[in-house]
Amino acid sequence: MMEERETAEVRARILHEAEEREKAIAEKLPPGLERDEHWMLGERLSDAAWAIEEEFDLELSPSGLWPTADGSDG
Repeated sequence: MMEERETAEVRARILHEAEEREKAIAEKLPPGLERDEHWMLGERLSDAAWAIEEEFDLELSPSGLWPTADGSDG
């Protein structure tokens, strides 16, 4: 079970890194279809990472929406 969770963490991290790369590309492009395509690909990668995080109850980057175990907001 731990190996599955570790694999899920790696997959989610890789997806988030790819998301950031796509969005960085989008930010450098002028408004238009190509920019939108890169941004939306980043969003799809983020959604895929989120699905993995939910499935395995991972929280690679705390959202700040809920208090953490130590009582802080993230």
